[in-house]
Amino acid sequence: MEEVDRAFLLDALPPCGLSCYSCAEFDRGGVREHAGALLQLHEGYRDYLAKSLPDKAEKFEVYLEVLRQNACAACPGCRKKDGGAVVRSCVAGCFILRCCGEHGVDFCWECGEFPCGKVRESDLFSPGAKRGFLEGGMYMREHGPLAFFAYEKGKGHHRRHKRQE
Repeated sequence: MEEVDRAFLLDALPPCGLSCYSCAEFDRGGVREHAGALLQLHEGYRDYLAKSLPDKAEKFEVYLEVLRQNACAACPGCRKKDGGAVVRSCVAGCFILRCCGEHGVDFCWECGEFPCGKVRESDLFSPGAKRGFLEGGMYMREHGPLAFFAYEKGKGHHRRHKRQE
């Protein structure tokens, strides 16, 4: 398994059991990294399309704009603080980081009360997020956070929120 710095691992994996690393907003994540690489690979392609396939050039420009946004992701992860206050959280009012601090743990799964009713009973989180917290926590409890990072880093962060068809 690859070497991952513990400080980076704590940033890439929030206390709840999700993966910041695979989120399009994370400033050191895979989406930002790959979006930047794709922008480089596509350099000049818009001009080629405008000359050769003008009907596709407009759609390509929309795609490039999404890549530009992803390449500029700026979320530092919920563990980053500025003067003691959390810089950013995926969910307004999220209490998980504070709760982990109160229990002296880095992750929910390390707490003796995991899985607790605080998350289950909260209406802040979607059913998909709650499922992600539980699944991520259980995986880390069994295999450790480094194995969880390796498992999650190539998977879509929001996959648990897909519509159930």
